[in-house]
Amino acid sequence: MNINSPGKVKESIIKRSVLKNMDSVNNSFTKVAECYEDIEYAFYAAYNDYIVAHFIDDEIKNVYMSESIVIPVGYDETLLKSITKKINSLAKENNVYISGGHTLVSEKVEDALISITIFAEGINENLANEKNNNQSIVMTAYCGIEGSAYLYENHKKEICDRIRNMAGANYEGFKNWLSIKDHVKAIKDVYDKDMSFMCALGCGGIYDGLYKCSEYLKCGIDVDLKKIPIRQETVEICNILDVNPYMMRSQGSVIFVTDNPKKYIDSLENAGIVATIIGKVTDNNDKIVRIDDEVKYIEPYKKDVIRNN
Repeated sequence: MNINSPGKVKESIIKRSVLKNMDSVNNSFTKVAECYEDIEYAFYAAYNDYIVAHFIDDEIKNVYMSESIVIPVGYDETLLKSITKKINSLAKENNVYISGGHTLVSEKVEDALISITIFAEGINENLANEKNNNQSIVMTAYCGIEGSAYLYENHKKEICDRIRNMAGANYEGFKNWLSIKDHVKAIKDVYDKDMSFMCALGCGGIYDGLYKCSEYLKCGIDVDLKKIPIRQETVEICNILDVNPYMMRSQGSVIFVTDNPKKYIDSLENAGIVATIIGKVTDNNDKIVRIDDEVKYIEPYKKDVIRNN
């Protein structure tokens, strides 16, 4: 079977054609930037996954990163320097050690491809608490933060032309909210083996995160769309570019399932982080999102909804 859809390879194909053909999968998290402008998104996608995976670890002293850069023939060396400086800056800001890398010139690429891998010893295999029906699903921050930043970077003129009054808009600031390190710290401060699932949102957005939650816990979910926090800037940019904000990339946010949402929400809000109960887990397999009296069912993530914009 040929793989024809651009973007992330389907989970079923990953399981069938990748994981089943490997003896073991190391504790590492890899993301790829398809150009210089995507480096920050790729870095935080890998770093956020690492932060969640090491949630229970008492202390991680050494976090490492390796990078691989593939550039086309004739690529400007000044741009290559910019790539490495950007990677180095992100590593320093997040106390990550660069362990090594590889740089290759290829006739098979049209722009730089930058692969970033974050790794460290030890991993959180699972959270301590078992799933109970009616546990709350809590979300931090806002839906579509990463996607809003990406769309603004790539469609700035169109957006500014359509939104005449940009007062109060903070699209350029959205990129500063990609890290979830402070979110996870606030959660960990009050953690007491009373969570059954946690993940960092990424490609596929909140809908993909909810789907993963349902699959991991082998349960259903029941979510109120109106309770999913979203900023007005995101609503406006998605309306202009005809993008579903609930299905676009959403780094900068975490969802988790717990018996005791209030203490986590209090801890997060004390750290200046918005946190909201958006739904609950159920004892069936239905992945439901309610919009007033309408019921929709969440499907697995297929492709990046903003890649073609």
